Amino acid sequence: MMISILNDEFATILVYPEKSIIHHTFHQPVKGENFRRVLQTAADAYIKHKCKKWLSDDRNNGVIHFSDMEWAEKLWLEFVVPSGWRYWAVLPSNKIKVQVNFQEIISAFRDRGVIIELFHDVEKAMNWLDSKQV
Repeated sequence: MMISILNDEFATILVYPEKSIIHHTFHQPVKGENFRRVLQTAADAYIKHKCKKWLSDDRNNGVIHFSDMEWAEKLWLEFVVPSGWRYWAVLPSNKIKVQVNFQEIISAFRDRGVIIELFHDVEKAMNWLDSKQV
């Protein structure tokens, strides 16, 4: 079963409760209030459905602005990781500038014990998450 949480011009958020997975897809570069709204909506659904795995399709997102990164690391990360986040499958942008920016975020999550793998295919990312026991 899949539950659609959000589907707008910025992002889609899906939850697979029986798989303990939340899946967000950015449709375009997102920043500021919209970036935070998407991530907070996803985090709320993640906690509500007791998920432990996250699939991030960030291929269409841009560089994360410093203030958004600061918000994510200081507030959002401290809200969602303690809920039991264990595995994160990421489909990063293929733009070098975005990849460098994203490495800082990945390091912050790894430091908190989240196991992260990078993918270029949604199906492979989902299969990897499915293979992980929680």
